Amino acid sequence: METPQRIFDLLYYQQNKFPEIDVFASKVDSSWKTIPTLEFIEHVNKISQALIAFGINHGDKVGVISENRWEWNALDFAIQQVGAVVVAVYPNISEKDYKFIFNDALIKLCFVSSKDLFEKIKNLQSEIPSLEDLYAINEAPEINNWKEFIKLGSQVPHIEVDTIKENVHTDHLATLIYTSGTTGNPKGVMLSHKNVLADVMSSEFSFPVSSGQRALTFLPVCHAYERVFHYVYIYKGLTIYFAGSLETIGSDMKEVKPHIFSAVPRVLEKVY
Repeated sequence: METPQRIFDLLYYQQNKFPEIDVFASKVDSSWKTIPTLEFIEHVNKISQALIAFGINHGDKVGVISENRWEWNALDFAIQQVGAVVVAVYPNISEKDYKFIFNDALIKLCFVSSKDLFEKIKNLQSEIPSLEDLYAINEAPEINNWKEFIKLGSQVPHIEVDTIKENVHTDHLATLIYTSGTTGNPKGVMLSHKNVLADVMSSEFSFPVSSGQRALTFLPVCHAYERVFHYVYIYKGLTIYFAGSLETIGSDMKEVKPHIFSAVPRVLEKVY
């Protein structure tokens, strides 16, 4: 496959170049469960089909508020594939900032990880005119679950996703990443597929890793730094392991034995 021109091309590049690779791994019931790239791509395409059925169009903004998990990445790629814009939001900011970001970006649809986040955004929905619906990844009583959302796409032919993908160009807007707001209200940084991939391609040579190796991820993927790391890992054919928490990161590292791990001083101090 040619050099990726859109961010979601990275997935297909990995599948084509390293077909034996498991793209992600998470701890489930005390053991690590991996997801082969092809299986992950199937998840991504089903979400894209559901987004089309829902009425998400080119340029629409879709929010994702979640801790690091493979579902975050699945939504990231699926939203991009239909030409929509991923608005990556931290799961621990104030209601004031959520309301500002949602209204500033004109978020049409949002996915959150937990019941607590679902209820927090739901309580703000009357003040966010653009927000049509909201779904949670974790299952809980009386809240919309993303499995229900994915079922919406059952009647959308897969070829429709392929057709829309062909019309997504490298210069199109791929994501909005909001700043922390330390100088006033958060600012939405507009990044195209080309912007992000330029960073990915320039970074790959400084990563001393090769296909088949393991990466441990902990820093928030909604931030540009760890997000680009993920994209480079996929491009180079690594398996990305999700650390459980700051408390488990030391034991996770012992079990996974990663070849690469991005960190900040606080994480290193905890491990030490």
